[in-house]
Amino acid sequence: MLTDDLIVNERRVNSIVVLELEGDLDAFTVQKVRNSLNEMIEEGIDRIVLNFSKLRYINSTSIGVLVGRLRQIRERGGDMVLAELNARIDRIITLVGGRRLFRIFDTEQKAIEELSGKGEMGGKTEDD
Repeated sequence: MLTDDLIVNERRVNSIVVLELEGDLDAFTVQKVRNSLNEMIEEGIDRIVLNFSKLRYINSTSIGVLVGRLRQIRERGGDMVLAELNARIDRIITLVGGRRLFRIFDTEQKAIEELSGKGEMGGKTEDD
């Protein structure tokens, strides 16, 4: 796809950061997300929800970048989870093995509750 069509909206819910991605996440646009996540990691933010409800496309390069940041965050005792995947994005994440790595929530609210310690240890992985 290779477009510059990606909007990254950042919100904070207490100590959790929600990044809502809108558009196409590909080899060109992933730099925006990489920069945002790198800044958060440097600031010590260790609980992040990636809301994919408005994401139209994602490729394996972008997933690789997200996996790299996930590992950095988990090494610091935090977590980064995915929420609100549409069927197409879910299929791509599954095909590249992302479900084995990321916890995935049906709603942003469930993801926030889980990261804030109010959830019931939910989130689906491929092993579920």
